[in-house]
Amino acid sequence: KRSQSQTIAVTPRPYNQKVDPLGRIVANTSNEIDDDCGREEYCEKMVECCVKACGTRDQLMNASFFIVATNVMCRTDKMEFPPLEIGICQYSIASGIKFSYHEFIDAGKVPLGYMHSAKDWAETSHKIPLSDFYPATNNYEKLVEDMKQILEESRFTNQMTGKPTPMLVFCREDAIEQNRGVFQWLQHKYNEINKTSFEWDLEVLDLVLLLYYISKSGGHTISMAAGEDVLSSSAYDYSKNTLCDYHEEIDNRHCAQGLARRLCYMLTDGLCPMFGITPTDKHLPSKRDVIAETYKAQLLEVKPLPAYRYHQNVATDDSQWDPNQVEKEIDEEGAAGGARPKTGIGRGRAHAFKP
Repeated sequence: KRSQSQTIAVTPRPYNQKVDPLGRIVANTSNEIDDDCGREEYCEKMVECCVKACGTRDQLMNASFFIVATNVMCRTDKMEFPPLEIGICQYSIASGIKFSYHEFIDAGKVPLGYMHSAKDWAETSHKIPLSDFYPATNNYEKLVEDMKQILEESRFTNQMTGKPTPMLVFCREDAIEQNRGVFQWLQHKYNEINKTSFEWDLEVLDLVLLLYYISKSGGHTISMAAGEDVLSSSAYDYSKNTLCDYHEEIDNRHCAQGLARRLCYMLTDGLCPMFGITPTDKHLPSKRDVIAETYKAQLLEVKPLPAYRYHQNVATDDSQWDPNQVEKEIDEEGAAGGARPKTGIGRGRAHAFKP
């Protein structure tokens, strides 16, 4: 059984520090110890711990795991990742995708010296405008509070100590650094606004490791190499009812929500046959549109939120906003081949249009 009443303070730490499974720093008493292996060992033990904490086979099938994907402006030399989009899916073997969270993020100005690389990356991948994108929000405080509330359920109870693990989110190994950077970027913005020293009690872990330990517990081990193949499949790259509205409209598969959902589909391919589960339209892409109803119904179960899901940008003064002028500008840019998309719900404004 999971506990949400206690927390373990697992603060961000340099990769060259060795830690135990509870996040406590272990002194390096030998020059022969590979510090990087210490970090890898910690992460692997954390994944193994959460799978063992599920208990029985039925409990493992019904346990929730949280899959994250992001899109960013760029990666700076200081290892900063200004985020443009985040998608999180709550997944279980028995139920499939139980909940989807998705937001576009207004990260402000492109860091000095990175405009060229940011534009190039946007053009060749996600195609999210770097500025003046109406569905995006810069209400960083609300973003962090929403994600904190949602990810509380990702904790597992450490069976040795009886204490909960950090919040755990999973992604492919090549995205771990970026996704950690996005959470740290939001943490920094949250602290700037609130004048606090908040730190995420959160770990971003390898989804292939999770697949390995779940399959091992299920009695049919999927090796790490085989797991890489399962979670690198392109079978669902162009599935319907997977992308967010914006990426669906421009027919672009580089969507954070889409990637998070596709990873869940790949987990289904690897795990459902092993556990005797017949996939439903929550496990795999459906011919009918289930994304909107999943989003609206499940979000209220996690935390009641304001009616306007895409809330107003906190830096916007609507008293100076003329909807007719904005729509005229958008039409003019569209006619001229501009990058500003005609999509999204806007920042909670009554005149914002839907696709």
